[in-house]
Amino acid sequence: MLRELIGDAEIESLPVAFTAVATDLSVAGARREVWLNKGPLFDAIRTSIAVPGVFAPVRANGRLMVDGGIVNPVPVGPTLHDRTEVTIAVDLNGQWESTPLDGLPAPHDEQALQNEYRHSIWRYLEKVWPSAPRDTADRIGFSDLLTRSMETMQASITQFKLAATTPSVVISIPRNTCGFFDFDRAAELIAYGCERAEETMERYERNTDGADVPGRGGQGAGAD
Repeated sequence: MLRELIGDAEIESLPVAFTAVATDLSVAGARREVWLNKGPLFDAIRTSIAVPGVFAPVRANGRLMVDGGIVNPVPVGPTLHDRTEVTIAVDLNGQWESTPLDGLPAPHDEQALQNEYRHSIWRYLEKVWPSAPRDTADRIGFSDLLTRSMETMQASITQFKLAATTPSVVISIPRNTCGFFDFDRAAELIAYGCERAEETMERYERNTDGADVPGRGGQGAGAD
């Protein structure tokens, strides 16, 4: 599906500068961040979304690479040398909100059905993976343990990264908006993301007293 969406495009030929971020897990790579800004677009995206436990890692040029969010959930760094007026970052580990999705449409029934296969896999994994005894209050399954660990780690790293490389605008999404694998809720989550982006940009525009922002003549560089 990804190949059908992006074809055989090369990153260097894209009309907008693009960098995908991955994590090098090899010993020689010292478990560090890798910026992928050359070569096939498909390879860069496939490498940067290799979430541990979900997609297999990618081996290339002597490196073993996985999702870049492990070391940098908000990769502002690759945009710092771009000739842009505004840098927009999306923080998916924002402050907890009681009801972040109030007022948005519920997910379409057909979308939920299409994801039943994914839910079946996780139910199977939770059956075969050793869990805590049933009388334990904090009983946790395989998928919950994996996702909570990733989310906790990324929330902590995000705070440090945003402090070190402050973007012009941060669109903050509450960390409890959705779960790690809630792909069946795509429609409502996209709508919510658009709503938060509009609110944030309107606030930024007011604070900058009408200065150029994306959509009004300025150029934007994104990090997510």
